[in-house]
Amino acid sequence: MRSGLLSPLTALILLLTACAPIPTPIPQPAPHPLVVALDPLLEPIRPLLAACLPAGYGLYEAEPAVAADARLDWGEPSTATASPFRFILGSEQIAWIVNPANPAASLTLDQLRQIYAGGANPPASGLAAWSYPSENAARILLTRVAGWQILLPSSIHIAANPAQMLKSVAADPGAIGYIPLRWVDASVRTLTITGMDAASLSQPILASTTSSPDGAIKDWLLCIQEKLGKK
Repeated sequence: MRSGLLSPLTALILLLTACAPIPTPIPQPAPHPLVVALDPLLEPIRPLLAACLPAGYGLYEAEPAVAADARLDWGEPSTATASPFRFILGSEQIAWIVNPANPAASLTLDQLRQIYAGGANPPASGLAAWSYPSENAARILLTRVAGWQILLPSSIHIAANPAQMLKSVAADPGAIGYIPLRWVDASVRTLTITGMDAASLSQPILASTTSSPDGAIKDWLLCIQEKLGKK
């Protein structure tokens, strides 16, 4: 047979192949939604929530008008969102943070109180205090800590959330603030506060459901509880 010419059989196969319809992709089933209302202070655990999802489920943020399969709060939820089905998944605590350039390794509780009493006008320590709006759960927790109760001045620096607190302290060597421990990264340094009970700075991470959890939701919560317990 002369080179460069196709046999009749080969030509027929190529023709049939060219005319064959393109296979229609088999549609994949949409993941079953698991709707969650997550306390913004717990944002760092979101990847863990996704990692614990049962097969075939997808994680969705609860909309205001949509009932959540589960609510995750740091500390006791408000009476408006309280549920008889509440479970402790783990705990989170407040960490005091300063800029890495700050030489201080620790402060006493009295020194910390003096700094916060001065607000945006630093006392002899040279540190300017940052806090949160009065309704923030981290600020509310501090009001329950023994020996801390002080009236914060109106001049104090206010961060809307932990992300803003982290950014503000990281940008100012003279700043001090506080965030949930899981928010801490290399942009800041934690500060030991002597005379302050560490246990009083911790609050439970609670899951609330509208009914007794079973099946996939129960497995999901148990997985989160196991992983948070290892932190």
